[in-house]
Amino acid sequence: KLGLIIEELEVSTATTEEVAQALERNDYIFISGGNTFYLMQELKKKGADKLLIEQINNGKLYIGTSAGSVIASPNIEFVSDMDEPKKAPELTEYSGLHLVDFYLLPHYLNFPFKESSQKVVNEYSPKIDLRPISNNQVITVLGNEIKTLENPNEQQRNSFNDV
Repeated sequence: KLGLIIEELEVSTATTEEVAQALERNDYIFISGGNTFYLMQELKKKGADKLLIEQINNGKLYIGTSAGSVIASPNIEFVSDMDEPKKAPELTEYSGLHLVDFYLLPHYLNFPFKESSQKVVNEYSPKIDLRPISNNQVITVLGNEIKTLENPNEQQRNSFNDV
C-alpha cells in the first residue's frame, strides 16, 4: 500500500558482495530481530557492519526492530540476560554499530522478556545510558534530536485502563 518494494536478504548465507549490492540498490535499511549476538557475528563475518555504517553515514535511513535496534548501540553485551551469547561462538567482542550513543533495550516488560528486561534495567541503568522501550514504543533519531514515541492506539487504551 505504501508503494515500497521489499528485498529480503539473509546475511548469514549472503556473500559480502551480495550484501554490498543490496545496500547500494535500496533506499532504506531494515534489520529485524533474532539473537542479537548471532546477528552481530554474521554482520561482522561478512564485513556488513562496516558497509551498514558507511551507508547510514551517507544518509541512508536505518530501521531496526528487536535485535536490529540493539545492534545500533555502542556495545551489545548488556542484553546477555535476554539473548544467548553462546549462539554466536565466533563473536569474540561485543561492539555494536555505534549508530547512537545510548543503549536501546527493546521489549521492556513485554512477554517473554518481562523478567529479563527488568534485570537488564536493574543491572545496567546505573552504568550506561539505557533506553528501555516496550513493544508499543519507538525511538527516532534525526541528527541530535532523539524522541521516544508511543503507538497512539496504545496510549488511548492505556488511558482507558487508568480510569
